[in-house]
Amino acid sequence: MISPFEIENKEFNSKISGYNKTEVDEYLYKLSNDIENVIKTIEMKEKEISRLEDELKKFHRIEKNITEALVVAKETANEIINNAKQKSENIIAQNENKAKNIIDQANREVLNAKQEFQVVKKDMNMYKIKMRSLIDSQRELNESITIDE
Repeated sequence: MISPFEIENKEFNSKISGYNKTEVDEYLYKLSNDIENVIKTIEMKEKEISRLEDELKKFHRIEKNITEALVVAKETANEIINNAKQKSENIIAQNENKAKNIIDQANREVLNAKQEFQVVKKDMNMYKIKMRSLIDSQRELNESITIDE
């Protein structure tokens, strides 16, 4: 590529009935300035493109991080929910077992109380029979005793 400096310093050979050297020099000077301005503009645009590409890469990294964070948050939320469900199921199962044990214990105590009541009732009936027998024996003994006068 020809640089603006090369255009500005280009020398042409003279010929009879050739171009006007001053016009050619002025034109080359303007052309050189225009090309220099275009090159500067291109360089500025390339820098801007590079800056924008860097910024885009930064935004892509941010987007990737946010996406990963959302995935982790969703997984964590699901894990928390599953753990809570499992804990609640364990608590319910434990409490059902405790309730069953309490009911079983209460049923055993009722059965024991009924058995004790039957034993006491039997003992009381035996006591009544023995007392009647004793009273009858005492009565017979009292009747058989005679007092001699």
